[in-house]
Amino acid sequence: MFTGIITHIGTVVALQQDEQSDTAVLVLDTAGAAAGLPEGGSLAVNGVCLTSVPQDADPSAPDSAPDDGLFRADLMGQTLRMTALGELSPGDRVNLERCLRPTDHIDGHIVQGHVDGVGTVAQVADEGAWRRVRVAVPDELARVIPAQGAITVQGVSLTVTAVSAPSQRRHWFEVGLIPATLEATVLGALAPGDRVNLETDVMARYAERMTQIPSSEPVRLDGVDRAVEQLAAGRPVIVVDDEDRENEGDIVFAAALATDEVTAFTIRHTSGVLCAPMPGAVADRLELPPMTATNQDPKGTAYTVSVDAAAGVTTGISAADRARTLRVLAGAQSAPADLTRPGHVFPLRAVDGGVAQRSGHTEAGVELCRLAGLPPVAAIAELTHDDGTMMRLPALRRFADDHALALISIEDLQAHLSGVDSTEDALLPTKHGQLRVSAHRDAATGVEHVLLRPVEPVGDSGAPDVVRVHSECLTGDAFGSLRCDCGPQLQHALEQTARTGGAVLYVRGHEGRGIGLAAKLRAYALQDAGRDTVDANLDLGLPADARDWAGAAAVLRAAGLERIRLVTNNPAKADGLREHGIDIVELLPAPAPVTEHNLAYLRTKRDRMGHTVPGLD
Repeated sequence: MFTGIITHIGTVVALQQDEQSDTAVLVLDTAGAAAGLPEGGSLAVNGVCLTSVPQDADPSAPDSAPDDGLFRADLMGQTLRMTALGELSPGDRVNLERCLRPTDHIDGHIVQGHVDGVGTVAQVADEGAWRRVRVAVPDELARVIPAQGAITVQGVSLTVTAVSAPSQRRHWFEVGLIPATLEATVLGALAPGDRVNLETDVMARYAERMTQIPSSEPVRLDGVDRAVEQLAAGRPVIVVDDEDRENEGDIVFAAALATDEVTAFTIRHTSGVLCAPMPGAVADRLELPPMTATNQDPKGTAYTVSVDAAAGVTTGISAADRARTLRVLAGAQSAPADLTRPGHVFPLRAVDGGVAQRSGHTEAGVELCRLAGLPPVAAIAELTHDDGTMMRLPALRRFADDHALALISIEDLQAHLSGVDSTEDALLPTKHGQLRVSAHRDAATGVEHVLLRPVEPVGDSGAPDVVRVHSECLTGDAFGSLRCDCGPQLQHALEQTARTGGAVLYVRGHEGRGIGLAAKLRAYALQDAGRDTVDANLDLGLPADARDWAGAAAVLRAAGLERIRLVTNNPAKADGLREHGIDIVELLPAPAPVTEHNLAYLRTKRDRMGHTVPGLD
């Protein structure tokens, strides 16, 4: 802690910056301010709290004895960017103040030595014996610089004499420098264009935090479509979760489009911990195991081992290096050998089912990338204030507006993904009778599902509808393949629907239990060689059942079929629909003939997948 009362004026001896490691070493002649300061002791340099390091931490510094009276400090890249220290040159004079000791008397103001930002001197005018200085400041700082409040400029504690009107586009504040300040500090040398370190009053910052207490007026959020457009254009967006979870906002951008600039922006305004959400299949392909065998994270965040790109990086920590690592993680052709472990980017494994299954930033990042038509690997980091506290609403709204970023909630993303775009009903004459048919586009995947219902209501209007949710099977449904029971089950469901009511939902995108037509045909070839339907999928490196029931559940809800009697032999299908909010009050069998061609297939489904198969011995 400091007081903002300058005790010494020092001189810069050297400032050696290392662009590769994004660090610098500052060496000062402190004119006695550092006398007796132990290693690890703190000194405010132009208002920035720096820690003393030994000489051997600075091998490139000018040769001198360990007791030469010089002060040395390591500067991180963030310090160089957040303050004006990186602009110092040998010979420059700087304000110095030693940190308070427990026995010291406190004068001036409470100063932490944590710079909130940098201002630019706009005007300097002599007013008789004193001098008026106007400093232009960013919008986010102007909010916490009130007239007659305290401000620390280059480490000097001052009182704000005037501020710009809130309606002005460019904000500023003014201070008055008395002769003693002009003589005892370096502020007397300020000129228009000079950049100065600023620390705002601690009470003003506290009041700013208090404005984050929820009010009766909800904070404005943007539409998901706007966020998707920005993400697709390579820009970051902000995603906030709900109050019952963390109520925190993350900067999110697409890893495939990661640039040095966007990555640096993210690091500068967040905790600096950069994570990369991805589907489990991508993590498996890149051989990224869990960080720990037992996940004790309260929110269940699935960290994998950390990584760096194996080529094209230096230490891995710079914004450019981390952007490179993110692009490698998102690369469709990337292999495990393209990454080194551990590193400076933290991949996260998203749960299957996305935000419908887990309301986390991990899943939101993956979903947004998919909606943007990009590889489903994101980059996320938690937004923080300059003092390190988490940024929450409404401060997130102000930050989003200041930087023209879309701000959305995970709740709105869930609603967007669960929505379906439905067509008007059309009549469809079939061999079983006339049915009503409609198409329903799944907003999350773009897949169009088909719902078939009777032309007129049939049966008991008070009972839950009988519904067959049928997975697409081109070979069985269209070509009449006897290898499976799909075709007969579909025809039976259509006949029952036309005769007794209910509905048939034809779920497209489920070919081969979700692995796709080409993969299914390759699995058929393995079955011809003796493998069963489960092992054939596994031999291809694919799940035995890769179907997702979120889209089907969304269509059922949109059609008012939230409480149903489900026609299926597959308990896992019922479980999947229940997980997405469908109330299944009864399971009804889906009969199909057993033939010499599908006997082994049906037995495998019964014995290894838990199906009930009517008519099978």
